Amino acid sequence: MHIYILGFVLSVLAGVVGTILCYVIKRMMENRPLRRLLNFGHDELVFVYPRRDDIPAAVLPRTSTEDFLAINNAISALLKISWRRPVGVRSVGTGTADDGRQLSSNDKKRNLVAVCSPKSNPFTKELLEQLKEQKSDIFQFKKVEGKEEWQIVGGIACYHSKSYEQIADYKEAGKRVEEQKIEDVAILAKVTNPWEPRNKIIIIAGIRGIGTWGAAECLKKQWQQIYDKKHLSKHVRKGGDFAAIVEVDYDNCDIVRTHVETVKDLS
Repeated sequence: MHIYILGFVLSVLAGVVGTILCYVIKRMMENRPLRRLLNFGHDELVFVYPRRDDIPAAVLPRTSTEDFLAINNAISALLKISWRRPVGVRSVGTGTADDGRQLSSNDKKRNLVAVCSPKSNPFTKELLEQLKEQKSDIFQFKKVEGKEEWQIVGGIACYHSKSYEQIADYKEAGKRVEEQKIEDVAILAKVTNPWEPRNKIIIIAGIRGIGTWGAAECLKKQWQQIYDKKHLSKHVRKGGDFAAIVEVDYDNCDIVRTHVETVKDLS
């Protein structure tokens, strides 16, 4: 009798283990393309985000809600590829002699995630300028002439953010901006680290904060759009460097749509 019970228990356990194993293998196969997109080097990974207005009593540097949500989404993407190496954060700011003191020259050589556009993040600005000097065909941020607005440019293409006009209209109408529909545009890119070619840098940068948040949401949930749009040839690999333009739709405190408009293969 005991032998039959033992056999039954072992068969149940084998079924449970088999089910779990099949699930794990299925998830690994589903996320294999994402691992190819996020093929970082063997170093640790550091998020570089912009400091916001300092609060005297605060222990840690402040950041915006959109930047925080972007970092959280990017970490979720790392979990999907079973990232095991250390993850750190560094803050950078603008306007004082001490800016960047928390990002060392050694930090720049690691795998990095640059959060936010060069308008707010001086490291993103430095990185894009460095890539431009290296003749990389990556998109750039440029201020709109005669306006306090920014745009993304690349070759003859120019991408504007509707958010400027939308937010101005909502404020004029006395509406709560956070509850309205806002459309933004962002860069989502992977490049070879110019300070250490064995490592990679992910750029998550919207024209506005909504775009930054949405681009990271795209990396977490809609990365397949990028993978599918990447070319595959003798000179271009699915896991190679890229720069994508992501359209982001926000509505009532949530990202409701992200769409990859175009993808440039950079390697």
